[in-house]
Amino acid sequence: MLSILIDTNVAVDFIVRHMPFYEKSEKVIEVASLKIFNAYISVSCVTDIYYIANELLPLCDSLSKKIKHC
Repeated sequence: MLSILIDTNVAVDFIVRHMPFYEKSEKVIEVASLKIFNAYISVSCVTDIYYIANELLPLCDSLSKKIKHC
């Protein structure tokens, strides 16, 4: 079975819905969920995702609240 390594940027783009890259990263994750191939992320990717998502998600949440109030 084919194996792929999902890049940190692809994972982060998917998690934080980073436009315009979200749509392509979503396709990668969607295809990976079909289990046609083995999809992996590196160990360092896990900590990078955790750090980046914790930095960006509160910022995105704060911005979305500000936009709603405008």
